Amino acid sequence: MQIYDKVILDASNFFYRVAAFYLKNLSDQDAALYIKNNTIFNNYRQTVLNLANQTMGTLYILFDPLRSDGQKSERQKLLETYKGTRVKNDAISELKIDTLQKLYSHFILNESKKVKVLHSLEYEADDYAEKLTEEGKCLLITSDEDFTRYLVKDRVEMLIQGVSIKDDGVFTFDDFVKKHGFKPSITSVTFWKVFWGDKSDNIPGIFLDSRTKILRSANDLAKELVKEMGEENVNYFEEKRNFFSGTGRFAKLKELLELSNTSKSYKKLLDLADENFQIIESRLPRESDIPIEKFITKVDVTVKSIKKSKFTLNGVKK
Repeated sequence: MQIYDKVILDASNFFYRVAAFYLKNLSDQDAALYIKNNTIFNNYRQTVLNLANQTMGTLYILFDPLRSDGQKSERQKLLETYKGTRVKNDAISELKIDTLQKLYSHFILNESKKVKVLHSLEYEADDYAEKLTEEGKCLLITSDEDFTRYLVKDRVEMLIQGVSIKDDGVFTFDDFVKKHGFKPSITSVTFWKVFWGDKSDNIPGIFLDSRTKILRSANDLAKELVKEMGEENVNYFEEKRNFFSGTGRFAKLKELLELSNTSKSYKKLLDLADENFQIIESRLPRESDIPIEKFITKVDVTVKSIKKSKFTLNGVKK
């Protein structure tokens, strides 16, 4: 039994891991039948129950918006190409949507003290993680690097491979430092992604944008600033303000960026930075007074028969 207060599962990201695990030893014919019959739902449901039984704490399933109206997410409204480069297998993509909807329905209709479901039409999975990881020993189950901003030494870890909790699949604070050369924090990882982008989400880094010119000295300085912010564990919103005003630790960086750009291209750089910050940062920051409990979905049974009953999804009747 693993000693975690919270196991926090990114439902959409984990779907691909579960699918790969059960498809890997199947022939093409059997795999096609597996997909057609949506057998993965039962596998995914059982995998979640197994994970819940492996820990002393609560398992939280985080869902991205489950929409059937074709509307864009809040982040896609900011950047149309957000997550647009991800390789999509139509059969698997359709299977994912159907599986997640069934998984969602199953766990809210079969309430458990060990498993909690979080969902709304406004927020994505990694938005909830910021508040959930604020305290307690936590395990994030995802391979999405956005979640690395929540790693805390000896307290918050990530299960980046496998479908059960095993040490060889756990990615720690120290593992991140070894891989990237700086300490992860909400501030340092967000700035890192703003500066150099995120190919998996198709987010263009401001230092890689063809419309701007970046001196090597500016790029090197930015790396040092990200490292500093990780070491000092500084306030994200304060550092963001300092970046746009070119004050504090960012005064020299502003000078170097203005030196190599026209006023027009420098403005484009700041506009792109602003867009990146909005896409990358959590929409439910720890400073927000919105309680995370608001998004724990519960069934509101209005008649005795489950078959005829209606339930409320954060105020929206289904």
